[in-house]
Amino acid sequence: MLLKKLHFIFLFLLTTSILAQVEDLPYSAGWQTVDEQNEWTQYRLTPSSLFDWNFSTGAISHDYPVGNTQGDTIRDWMVSPTINFHSTSKLSFQGNVFALIGVTNLDYFGIWFSDGSKDPNDGDYIEILDLTGSTVGTNTIDTAGVEIPFIATEGHIAFVYEAIDNWFTVVVDSVAIIPDSLASKNFTPYLSEQINVFPNPTSDWINLSFSSTLALNGFEMSVFNNLGQAIVTQRINQHLTSIDCSDWKNGVYFYQIKKDGIVVDVEKVVIRL
Repeated sequence: MLLKKLHFIFLFLLTTSILAQVEDLPYSAGWQTVDEQNEWTQYRLTPSSLFDWNFSTGAISHDYPVGNTQGDTIRDWMVSPTINFHSTSKLSFQGNVFALIGVTNLDYFGIWFSDGSKDPNDGDYIEILDLTGSTVGTNTIDTAGVEIPFIATEGHIAFVYEAIDNWFTVVVDSVAIIPDSLASKNFTPYLSEQINVFPNPTSDWINLSFSSTLALNGFEMSVFNNLGQAIVTQRINQHLTSIDCSDWKNGVYFYQIKKDGIVVDVEKVVIRL
């Protein structure tokens, strides 16, 4: 009997530990694998519908509810796994909003944050950014960094879609959350504007181009994986420098460029082989 109780306690603690797993910053999502897709959860705050958030290669998307019953609002949330926001941070992603005849006041696409419950039904979320827009046709989104000015040991971000009988679709791709602590309070926009990293996304080489007017003494570049581990660190001694990434895994990485030990640029780079 005692062994059975101990076995039950062990299984309970193991299950609790797995369920309570928390991601750390920097965090990225490309939804390339089933395991990564399963980390995200859809919540529906309205009656059942045939239209959901869907996973496609390297993206999530929500289809349009044309033909849906009038008055049957679709309001779907796609929520991240639990993330330790140990620092204020910036969220970036590539995306697309499409509205055949333009968005209406019944359409919505935005980013929300919770430092409490993961379930939006509990009311802990606050809006970070409204991305609905008003463009007829395709409106491409490529954020340079949406401010997440919160610190929370267990937080969530959510992409929220709402529509009623309109040809309105959204796509979200290559999400990255970079902590401000990985950057620096000494961030120097003047220098970052003179540095270009391309192509992005890439599959074989990352090229760094520095303005010919910059003296390169004191420049150093590091590339981090989504665990925050530096996989490349090297000094910059040429105005055009290339890094071989052909054997890296698909995903989102972060490059950091320093000048005399001060961070002057932090951005994401996407690897797609």
